[in-house]
Amino acid sequence: MPVSAEFDYDDGTPGSRKHFAVHAQVRMPKESSRVEVKDLAIESKPLLVHSPELILDTQAGTLAPATLEVRYGELPLRVTAAGEQLFGARVVSGKISVARVSLRKLMPSFGMKVPDTRDPHALDAFALKSDYRLTQKALQLHDLDLNLDDTQVRGTVSIDDLDTQALSFDLGVDAINVDRYRGAEVKADTGKSSGPKPPPTDLPIAALRKWNAHGTLRIGHAQLADIKFDEVRLPVDAASGRVVVMPQARLFGGSYNGDIMLDARPAQAKLSLNEKARGIDVGSLVNAAFKTTRVVGHGDANAVLTGIGNTDEAILATLAGKIDASVKNGAFNGVDLWYELRRALALLKGAAPPPRSEPVRTQFRTFAGSATLADGVLRNDDLTIDMDYLKARGKGTLNIGTQAVDYRLTAEAYKLPPSDGSAGAPAADLAELKALEIPITITGTLANMTVRPDLGALAKARLHQEVDKRKEDLKKKLNDKLKDLLGR
Repeated sequence: MPVSAEFDYDDGTPGSRKHFAVHAQVRMPKESSRVEVKDLAIESKPLLVHSPELILDTQAGTLAPATLEVRYGELPLRVTAAGEQLFGARVVSGKISVARVSLRKLMPSFGMKVPDTRDPHALDAFALKSDYRLTQKALQLHDLDLNLDDTQVRGTVSIDDLDTQALSFDLGVDAINVDRYRGAEVKADTGKSSGPKPPPTDLPIAALRKWNAHGTLRIGHAQLADIKFDEVRLPVDAASGRVVVMPQARLFGGSYNGDIMLDARPAQAKLSLNEKARGIDVGSLVNAAFKTTRVVGHGDANAVLTGIGNTDEAILATLAGKIDASVKNGAFNGVDLWYELRRALALLKGAAPPPRSEPVRTQFRTFAGSATLADGVLRNDDLTIDMDYLKARGKGTLNIGTQAVDYRLTAEAYKLPPSDGSAGAPAADLAELKALEIPITITGTLANMTVRPDLGALAKARLHQEVDKRKEDLKKKLNDKLKDLLGR
């Protein structure tokens, strides 16, 4: 017999009412518990469902394998289903697939605005296929194969408890360039007003307090904020407002391990970071963070920081803690400390400044120190630099926001360069600097630093050195006289 039905459905919340229309041919064989439904059609904007045949056994509580073509808005789904214990524990399993579609074209049909991505071709391609198993309590997707543009995701995802939405996952991603999906880059300020400052981004505090998730995401290759990551592993454990992520990755030629915890339970969320990097290309890291090529070298770094707030801006403004780093066999580009010492010595002697050698850089064997971060300023009190002929120690500050540098160092030439002048000057010209403690100031910004020896302090040091030398000469002459008088 042909069957048609129309009805409204709602879940009791405002605006949830939906109108459904159902059409089908139903056959119920005599003296049988089978119900055969052919040409099933269900319509409810934006949902359309069609199945050529469904066979139910009301006595056994089973659904024979069937195929359903589903369209939600512009999203086409193909679902196969087989069921058992339909009137009891209920288990439905099968396959679900989405043929290749454009998310850019789909999003408007869901009332979603298409984002303005840096890559205009991002979100052009999406496809999905997976096995599934649905029970009264859980939904499992296994053998998941999802494709988004050039990225493939494989693994399993489960809602372990449909009531609490407890989520578990084990996913592998071959490669993804996140920068493709970020908003368009903001052009540098040309002096004209760029409008009001964008508002801070609110953290989803309410959602985080309800989020229950556990799993691991592995990514072969990724790019974010122009930084490339390899062998990424992201274990996630979230429950009752406490989210813990312990990322691992290869980046900048070294390794990174982190321990990140966001506690959304207090009125103001608290972020805790414990980061470790080993064998990192420090030059690439500094360039990525501050857009400067001032430093090159490889080294290790650690950071233990905390921040408080319910927006990204608030957390960044309150970040505080300790950072330490050690860099080996590197250089400071744009700074030639030997030249500055030679220039200062020439000024003290009233001579012309020496010619500047190229490239303008100061090589070092080790560069190490620790710093505290508070109110956006790194304060370092134990900086040490060991160069071929010079050692330096000092302290100062780096403003993270403005990149302003203000350091005071004390350098000592503990040995002379070779007499062939390979260090940029004849050894004789630098002999007067040996064993002197030379104060040096570093000011400006990371992009435009000024390094200058303190001429006044250097002159005093040279004077003391000359006085000490004359004392030694006088002492020697007196000793020689005494020896002559005593007949020795």
